Amino acid sequence: MKVLIIEDEWHAQEELRYLLEKERDVTICGVASNTEEGWDLLFQEKPDVCFCDIEMPGEDGMTFVKKVSQATKEAPLFVFTTAYPNYAAEAFEYEAVDYVLKPFDDVRLKRVVERLRRLVATRTVPAEREGPLLVDDGEQLRVIQPEAIYFAVSENRVVYLQLKDERIETKWTLAEVESLVGTAHFFKPHRSYLVNFNKIEAVTPWFNGAYNLRLVDFADVSIPVSRTARKLLFERFGQ
Repeated sequence: MKVLIIEDEWHAQEELRYLLEKERDVTICGVASNTEEGWDLLFQEKPDVCFCDIEMPGEDGMTFVKKVSQATKEAPLFVFTTAYPNYAAEAFEYEAVDYVLKPFDDVRLKRVVERLRRLVATRTVPAEREGPLLVDDGEQLRVIQPEAIYFAVSENRVVYLQLKDERIETKWTLAEVESLVGTAHFFKPHRSYLVNFNKIEAVTPWFNGAYNLRLVDFADVSIPVSRTARKLLFERFGQ
């Protein structure tokens, strides 16, 4: 697992490098002191994971993550590092896999690395997935066919799968759902939504050039299309 570290504090850089290099399958492919250096290393080395500090001189980590996500479909998994726990909720809004507090705790970091291993492994799933998903809804393991999913939505850091007649709460992040179902038949119109492309019934204008999606069987649900996703959406339709 290739890891890039973006951290402006030298001591934090060295501590994080030391702890990560204790993991047998982790290779540090680069260390940057700011997002400008990090940008170059990210596209040169193509890491699986990027540990990124939130508060840095110049561009902050959250702005950097947003720019990377807009610039490439092959963005690494991001873990935010911060000395301030109040950033936790906002970190998840940017679909970071996790966040770790400084000074780093060895046990906590090990748990994060274990989760990253699982997520990196799911990225080897083909774009066109064959076979069902096994969804842990908290009570049982449900067998769900991807084509039965109309959309997935993230609400208050909980991801739900919307089927025709029921809504299933999952323990996944939206990024994990996207990795599992693939991109051949699913499209991400907004950071909080993932839709089954074959279930789209209409693309409706909203205001100021924005659009909403309406899905088959869900006429009363409007799914927003972000400005960055708008172009990709019309490209998928061959427009």
